[in-house]
Amino acid sequence: MSRWAEATILAMGGALGVNARYWLATALDGRIGRGFPWATLTINVSGSFALGVAAVILNAPSWLPHPQARLLVMVGFLSGYTTFSTFTFEAIVLGERWGAPRAAAYVAASVLGGLAAVVAGASLGRALLLGPDRRPPPFPQGSRSLIDGSGRRLVNFRGRTSLPRKMRNAQRPELGRGG
Repeated sequence: MSRWAEATILAMGGALGVNARYWLATALDGRIGRGFPWATLTINVSGSFALGVAAVILNAPSWLPHPQARLLVMVGFLSGYTTFSTFTFEAIVLGERWGAPRAAAYVAASVLGGLAAVVAGASLGRALLLGPDRRPPPFPQGSRSLIDGSGRRLVNFRGRTSLPRKMRNAQRPELGRGG
């Protein structure tokens, strides 16, 4: 199979996985309280479960699926649905092959590294949005962006603006639109 065909299979699986994650999260966010990331937890745990099932079934010697089924389901769909499933699966495999200490080190490095990367990335994003001389606001609750729906004001965890009054309605440069 050509690289283009593999890329097409990955793209199809990824597109389906990303859409499944988005629509499930949207449905759950509308029904479950916003005080805890239930949608993300549900997606990560269900994706891990699905990867476990797929890993066993798609590698079973008694059942020979299409050679590209693993690429479509495990790498495409489930990686689009959640990369957490891949992380948990790899931790289990690492533990089985190399022992619990190496698996624990991988889990700790991944979680702590991921947390540190989010903090570093958020700091960079805030610096790009606000400039180095302004104090950045905290992450908003229930939002996937530092900018609220109007695109102007940054909000804190209580939904109130955390910017000084004179900056609250100041125009910010739009990202990706040039100077």
